[in-house]
Amino acid sequence: MATFNINTAVFAGKYAFVTPDNAHLISLSATAPGTTLDIEPGNSNSPGLNQQFNLYGDLQNGFALQAPNWSYMEYNNGYVADKKRTDPGLSVFYLQAIDSATFYIIETVSGVDYYLNVNGAQLERVAKASTTPPATAVFQQSNITDSLANIKQQHSTLANPLTGVYLAGQDLRTIAFMETDVSFADLSGTRLDNANFNGATANGTIFDQANLSGWIANGLTFSNCSFVKANLQYAKLSQSVLRGCTLNLAQFNAPGATQTNFTNLQQADFTNASLVGCQLGNALVNSATFNGATLINTDFSSARGVEDHLDFRGAILIGANLTGHDLTQCQINADTNFMSAILKGCNFTGHDLTDVVFARAKMANTKLDNTTLNGAQMAFADLSFASISGGVSMIGANLSNAILEAAQLPGAQLGAKKTMASLPLTDGPTLDQSQVPADMHQPPLNVSNNAIVKVVQPGNRWTVTDGTTVYQVNNNGTLLLVQTTSAISNAAVLSNAYMPNANFKQANLYAVEMSGAHWYGGSANAQSADLGLANLSNANLSGMTFTQAQMQGASFDFSKLIGTQFIGTVLDPSADLKPTSFAFSSLQSTLFSQTNLFSANLTDAAFALPNGVPLFSVDPSLVATLNSKQVSVALQNAFTAAVYPLISAATIAVTTPGSQWTICNIDSTNNSQTGYGNFVLLLVNDQNGLSYIQVYGAAPLLILEVNAKGQQVQIPMDFGPTGLTLEQMNDSTTCPSGMKLKLLHNHLSYNDLMTAALPPSPPICANCWG
Repeated sequence: MATFNINTAVFAGKYAFVTPDNAHLISLSATAPGTTLDIEPGNSNSPGLNQQFNLYGDLQNGFALQAPNWSYMEYNNGYVADKKRTDPGLSVFYLQAIDSATFYIIETVSGVDYYLNVNGAQLERVAKASTTPPATAVFQQSNITDSLANIKQQHSTLANPLTGVYLAGQDLRTIAFMETDVSFADLSGTRLDNANFNGATANGTIFDQANLSGWIANGLTFSNCSFVKANLQYAKLSQSVLRGCTLNLAQFNAPGATQTNFTNLQQADFTNASLVGCQLGNALVNSATFNGATLINTDFSSARGVEDHLDFRGAILIGANLTGHDLTQCQINADTNFMSAILKGCNFTGHDLTDVVFARAKMANTKLDNTTLNGAQMAFADLSFASISGGVSMIGANLSNAILEAAQLPGAQLGAKKTMASLPLTDGPTLDQSQVPADMHQPPLNVSNNAIVKVVQPGNRWTVTDGTTVYQVNNNGTLLLVQTTSAISNAAVLSNAYMPNANFKQANLYAVEMSGAHWYGGSANAQSADLGLANLSNANLSGMTFTQAQMQGASFDFSKLIGTQFIGTVLDPSADLKPTSFAFSSLQSTLFSQTNLFSANLTDAAFALPNGVPLFSVDPSLVATLNSKQVSVALQNAFTAAVYPLISAATIAVTTPGSQWTICNIDSTNNSQTGYGNFVLLLVNDQNGLSYIQVYGAAPLLILEVNAKGQQVQIPMDFGPTGLTLEQMNDSTTCPSGMKLKLLHNHLSYNDLMTAALPPSPPICANCWG
């Protein structure tokens, strides 16, 4: 027998082996499922699936047997099928003809031949050299499927089964596989260009790295097949079922596709399939199902028919590219995952996106109008210039670290309030007359005749108190939303969100977490927004305008409010008497117009007076040094102790000898210098007989800014006094000194009250984020 090499042994046919009584066949044990081979009853004309064996090699010169469990045979105290194709120790057989119908199956082991013999229901081997061939070693064969050579000659499988057959790397382009069962076959690396598989059956088949360009498999059902790195360009898979299949890195893009020749995936079912890293290019995908599919880094950007009823329910679209597509007709549910997906310019209008994951997604210019985004996970998402209009509900959404530059969210509902009903805009005039409109007396509200209406902002905002229930009625431009504070709905999170020029006009931001947010710009809009109990601590709101906003109990601690305007804003304590807080905030040039800070907290805020922000005081013994314009060691030590060190090039200008001086502290050679550029020093002789030199931080305020090139540059920011009068505060207002305003009297000046107990630190960077 010639030397056998499994690596060059090609498919020699699928066979059943029959005993002389023609009533029993070699079988993969049915009574003890596993790897044992035995003799079982059977019909040679219709052998069972466990009685069909694939042969590789040459019947006369050496072949290996692959059992119906797709493992290869060896002898190990009996014949078993437990070897992989490439494992050493495979049994190698050849056939020795007895007559035209019968033969011996002989195994050669290290140069010794053995008969394959039947002993009852067992298979054994008997040494050939010293034995007369036993009668029980005679077999007949039943050919089920032709050899690969014959299949190629016939250009067809003739619908015969190729289950489990190893055909890897073969050129099968000219063969028709129609009606053929290729389940569990290994077709990896094969050439199947333009092959016709219509009506074929495939379950667990391996097509990895196969060339399936132009493949015809319309309506075919594939179950748990593998197409890793397969070429499916121009393939015809319309209405095919590929549930649970693995198609990672498969190539669907068809360069030069025409109206008649393209990759066709329309109405294909990819439920629970994996298409990681696939390039769908210009494939036709309309009405395809990707329910539960893994679509990580899959590119749909140039695919055709995405707009037409794709099913993405439960799909994992991490890093997928759907740029520019209209997804309004697609099916999406709470289990759909768009993490890090590229969704620029996509249209989700009208979708219920509750709890959908959009974390780190690129969603610039995306349309989310009239959607529902309750609980949506949008941390680090880029929503620049996105349109989220129509009073979108975003209660419990996570937008921490998101980019919302110029995003449009008018009337958005992000706060911890529950919408009970909506009213027509025509009810607004009735509410403006402090009367309950008839619609509120109807279900589901059933407001009583004893309800009291308070006009908070004519035409836009009202409260209706009915017994212990307080309804807030807000005009979102389309409807009047009737809401109540909800203890079971978490407010949205916008911590560290980057949102210059974002529009939250008339939005519900009640109790929203906005710490560290960057919200400013000429188009930034919070008009009539509800920011009651919102946390804006450490936020950058410099230059922002809050017009007629509700901000009861809001927190602005450590925030940058330089040049921020509060016009007609309600800054009273919340309903549970939590004060609005500006502790440690920067209030240079901040304007409070048509509003008040009754009971507000300004502890350690940088409150600017006409001379600047009062910082600390130094000993009056330094008057002589200041008059002589000398930056003495004592003066330097005093500033260093207050954490405002003077530069070596600091200069002193005498405004009024003996009483007022200015220190210029700008280093023109240091573009990274921050802090107050000037200090105004004023000698104070108060009514208590005390004398000291008050130091003020004066303009310009040197702050860093990131320019359009991503570089940090220094900007000298001018500022003026904080726009707040005594009449806008009350006795309960906590001043920057930490003392209540009611302590103001002849022996405690306004200047003293407005001097922070701890010298407030000016901000370092105006727009640094992330």
